[in-house]
Amino acid sequence: MEGNGFLSRACPVCGGKPTAQATIHSEVMAESLGFDALVPYWNGFFKDKLFFSYARCGGCGLLYTPTFFNSLQLERLYGQMPPNMAEVPLEALRRTQRGYFDALKSCSDLEGGLIEVGPDIGLFTENCVREGRFDEYWLFEPNRDVLPALSKIVEGRKSHIIHDMFGFSHVPDHAASAAVMIHVLDHLLDPVATLRELRLKLKPGARLLLVTHDESSFLRRLVGWRWPAFCLQHPQIYNPESMRVLLEAAGFQVLHQRKTVNFFQVGFLLKHLLWAFGMKVQSVPGFGQLTLGLKLNEEDNVDELYTRIKATIVGLTKYEFELIFIDNHSMDGTVAKLKKLAASDPMVKLIVNTRNFGHIRSPYYGIIQSRGVATIYLASDLQDPPELIPEFIRYWEEGYKLVMAVKPVSKGAAWIHALRKSYYRLLDGISNISILADSTGFGLYDREVLDHVRRIDDPYPFLRGLICELGYEIKTIPFAQPRRLRGISKNNFYTLYDIAMLGIVSHSKVPIRIAAFAGFALGMLSVLAAIVFLILKLLFWDSFPIGIAPLVIGMFFMLGILMLFIGILGEYIGAIHTYVQKRPPVVEKERINFD
Repeated sequence: MEGNGFLSRACPVCGGKPTAQATIHSEVMAESLGFDALVPYWNGFFKDKLFFSYARCGGCGLLYTPTFFNSLQLERLYGQMPPNMAEVPLEALRRTQRGYFDALKSCSDLEGGLIEVGPDIGLFTENCVREGRFDEYWLFEPNRDVLPALSKIVEGRKSHIIHDMFGFSHVPDHAASAAVMIHVLDHLLDPVATLRELRLKLKPGARLLLVTHDESSFLRRLVGWRWPAFCLQHPQIYNPESMRVLLEAAGFQVLHQRKTVNFFQVGFLLKHLLWAFGMKVQSVPGFGQLTLGLKLNEEDNVDELYTRIKATIVGLTKYEFELIFIDNHSMDGTVAKLKKLAASDPMVKLIVNTRNFGHIRSPYYGIIQSRGVATIYLASDLQDPPELIPEFIRYWEEGYKLVMAVKPVSKGAAWIHALRKSYYRLLDGISNISILADSTGFGLYDREVLDHVRRIDDPYPFLRGLICELGYEIKTIPFAQPRRLRGISKNNFYTLYDIAMLGIVSHSKVPIRIAAFAGFALGMLSVLAAIVFLILKLLFWDSFPIGIAPLVIGMFFMLGILMLFIGILGEYIGAIHTYVQKRPPVVEKERINFD
């Protein structure tokens, strides 16, 4: 113990020593004060930041506080703590915790006994009661204020609500089939000991769901130590590697790590970000129920996509179909759902990538893996309606090698649709071929077309332009693109810019020639301007001061033009570099149901 009564400790995961002291610390270090002075800073998003200094373990890489409260101090603090989520909008919190529940649901039968440590106001428990088949609940919650609400949630079921979260003596050994800790693990002084004790209470094959702060999360990178993960309540913050070391030390087998989906009402998030940077606003403009969700995958769409495709092709009995799904390293339960579909339906084939290979390479690779007489490509976001498949096939039977859906009308954001239309008009105008406008790639490709594409072997193709290069007649089918119903688009400014520039540099030399002509013209103008200034100065030496303004303006103008042209040149060089590298489009982790 130190003189102020705080605990002094080595790394709680591996026992190692920190590589350096005070890696991250508040302006006033909490360890320099006494316990009573810190009590007001224990809870809340909005109070001035004050926390124990964090250091990095030299053994396992854990970011933790070498100085922290001892067990008696923690018991006193947790006993007087108001509900953790009192400041968080309830609807956003429900959606976030629904994502946690879906993660457990994807890997558990939701049967037997459930241990939940720190259920708080019970939103996760509500999902378990409503959709699970648990026959017994053990809920460990130190906050007495929320115990009546928890009792009501599990009313009529065999349950035990324990005013504690540091010991599991109330649970018989091997009694539970699932355990859940949502933002509890990073509160524990000795997480290894706690998890070892918890493991004894779980049946063989049971599932443990841990939700904790990731030190490399978006909010952590954006706000740094100002975000609530760095506060008096969190003696350690994990990363995937330190989490793996922790679970192995506790005797668990690490099955899967992934980022969770977090929802924030925009007004709430904006207000708290302003608070984090010291701008003490009391209110922000109202955003109603507008919600911002950060999500990376299409788990919510898989079942509906499969059902709609099967319903569409059921009447096309003279053809044999294969459904090829390519998973671009999803971070949610997409792969688990697809594996279940593949196990029950041999028509479903699955390719799982070792990592995310991007928005261009992965779909292209999936298309060229098909071996049928024709291939129909559509995205998994349900904005490409599978109900067009029979129409694709009908025109293909009439002799068209390419049947493409185009979206002259979109129910999505109008300004994005208008921007895309303008881009395709520009691309068509500067290309040496006619580019199909308003196409997303959704359509039917005859095997003859794809054989040409395979022989070209472009490692980073602009497929919509590449098929136009081949010269086949294209039958277009207009459709009104529906609004995305679930999730958010994975495209952002960078991915859209990447696609746009790829289309231009792949099918037009106009930009680089404009740069060359403009450079020549501007060079001539500069020489002419210099000659004019020189003549005027020689003729009117005393009455014609040149001054520095024309020089500065001319210099910055020329530098701006020069940087623009270098950027254009760089795009072409980058395209050449990508092609010369000849890296594989993707690397497969596994494939299922391929003969």
